[in-house]
Amino acid sequence: MLKLLSITVAAVCLLANSTAIAQLSNPSTTGLMVNASESATLAPEGIRLVMRIQVMGKDAKSAIKSINEQKETVRKELVGMNAQADTIRFSTTDISSGMSGGMNARMYRSMGAIGDGDEDESKEDAMPKMFGASCWASAKWALPAKEGDAIAMLPAMLKQQIAARDLEGKKRKPDLEPEQLEQYEQMMKVMQQQMSYGGEDAQATKIEFFANVSKDVSKAAFSKAFEKAKVKAQNLSDAAGIKLGKINMITSQSDDSMQQVMYGAWRNSQMPGPEAWLQDSEDIQYSTSLDALKYTVGIWICYNIE
Repeated sequence: MLKLLSITVAAVCLLANSTAIAQLSNPSTTGLMVNASESATLAPEGIRLVMRIQVMGKDAKSAIKSINEQKETVRKELVGMNAQADTIRFSTTDISSGMSGGMNARMYRSMGAIGDGDEDESKEDAMPKMFGASCWASAKWALPAKEGDAIAMLPAMLKQQIAARDLEGKKRKPDLEPEQLEQYEQMMKVMQQQMSYGGEDAQATKIEFFANVSKDVSKAAFSKAFEKAKVKAQNLSDAAGIKLGKINMITSQSDDSMQQVMYGAWRNSQMPGPEAWLQDSEDIQYSTSLDALKYTVGIWICYNIE
């Protein structure tokens, strides 16, 4: 466990430095460490939709009923849009009384209903309590026999269909009492204003191209990255006037860089996205851009110095 942690820390450090004299997990072992990467462009095989469905209810029973109805609507609409039926999935429904207290107390302050320094709990308790139900939905489509710009336009066309069919349920009237509905509509306006300031939304609808990574593509990428690292190590050792020994450590990180992985974990801790639920195979790569649909591997090698 300690050795794995040490290797991970070393890999993070090397994102900023392509070469280093490294102290490994074994204090008696030092060496010349180099890294290299290789990318393979992939041909898109289909597109994937990932979106959040959210509804509100006057109580938990109402919220559950609404989310189940919306799920069924989404399933029928996706089938009507020629999504592959066996790829239509829904995550576990999350039920919460999220429209009272907490974040919504801050919204109430934005609306002037509660003062910024107001600690009177009775005022927060007086807020209309509503129940929310939400889940993630995903589906895939195989790419039609089109090329170039026609394929690049598919995500925009799909987004238009999602909005027209209201798959996210944004136009669905929530099952709320009049007082709840009034406060809900006000809070939605405040939320939209806050979201208009920009920034990445981990819960926004995402449409991505995807492609499977074959064993041959993966093997070729690792082989090329390894050869690059060997050349880099040899050039550096020649320049330094030292002789390379045997490899004493080698590790890899495929796809995203370690920094991107760490940032993604932090972002999801602030506003959870669907990544943990999707849990797709590493053999499938996704990208919102055709040009960025690639399989990338990075390797780190540490050589003994003789």
